[in-house]
Amino acid sequence: MSTQTPNLNLTKPGQGETGWRDALNANWDTLDAMSYVRTCIFWNLLTGQPETIIQGTWYRQQDSTRLDCGEFRNPTIANGDGFICKCRCPAGTYTLRFNAVKHTDGGIVKIYIDDVQVGNAGGYDLYAGAKDVLNIIEITGLTLAAGEHSLKFIEDGKNASSTGYRLRTSGIWLQRTA
Repeated sequence: MSTQTPNLNLTKPGQGETGWRDALNANWDTLDAMSYVRTCIFWNLLTGQPETIIQGTWYRQQDSTRLDCGEFRNPTIANGDGFICKCRCPAGTYTLRFNAVKHTDGGIVKIYIDDVQVGNAGGYDLYAGAKDVLNIIEITGLTLAAGEHSLKFIEDGKNASSTGYRLRTSGIWLQRTA
């Protein structure tokens, strides 16, 4: 016998009934309309894979000197290397944060939400003469409609002093602020 969930007002399937995945997919309109949800959407790229690799070879590397003890990176270090993560969220204003190690081979990363560039128009320069593993990039005031969205991270150019177009990250956070 199905029951009503107290916090989401969705129908929880009973034993032998439709699974959670089908029940959740049947309730997208309800989930998209929940204006009070503040839970952070998080992509742990050390344990999960982006939905799409745009270009390049990407892999995970364990490293205890990095934030979250590792990084997701592109050893191809070519201009145009990138990936896409997808999510669903209710309408609202969001802040996007991600760590991006700065180093001698860092490129310039540009970020797009639903193919519209966000943040600095020139992108974020990940070159540094000395390694900075705690570099957190924050983009505030992002207005998103309810529904599915894609976040694209792509290498687009490099600092003249950089030896490559590398992007190193371990996590991406999308937090609803209003």
